[in-house]
Amino acid sequence: MRYITSFIIASILSAMTCFSAEPNAAQMPPKASAVPFDFQGRKIGDPPTKPFEPTQPWKEHSPYRYTWEIIKVGGKIVRVMLTFSESKLIGITMLFDSDDFEKIVQAYTAKFGAPPHSYHEQRVVTHLGVEYTNIIVEWNTDSGCFTIKKYGRSAEKGAAVLISPQFLEQEKRRQQSEGAELKGKL
Repeated sequence: MRYITSFIIASILSAMTCFSAEPNAAQMPPKASAVPFDFQGRKIGDPPTKPFEPTQPWKEHSPYRYTWEIIKVGGKIVRVMLTFSESKLIGITMLFDSDDFEKIVQAYTAKFGAPPHSYHEQRVVTHLGVEYTNIIVEWNTDSGCFTIKKYGRSAEKGAAVLISPQFLEQEKRRQQSEGAELKGKL
């Protein structure tokens, strides 16, 4: 469960910085407009369609609940975590084998009818000093920024994330409020 929580936090931070890296101009379509987004017919804000995963005792007071699904995207197996707050879908996180990155991107390019709105590469150095290049593509969707990374939390797994912009704003305000509370106590 700790992996899930840290991955969600990393996903939120990633979504908050959508399009922040310098995109490759050759890969950017001119004046890209938002593409429609849904996950198997479900949209951000929809209620859950199946029971939530059991909550761990240390997470009982968390405002988030999850459901997991295994699907195929571009013929490749993808594990999907749907995140809910107040019984509304607020985020989608997908995990896949990093070797399947191109097939996943091709499938979403076909689904959206448009190439990624942003493409960039990011140099990554592991704690052991191994260096590699992560490829990150993003689409501006009507539900927020949809990001696909060749490498997620490891070189073996890629990740795709979409988190509701309304939730991101709410989370930002909550963090600022907590920060002000803590500062007032010092």
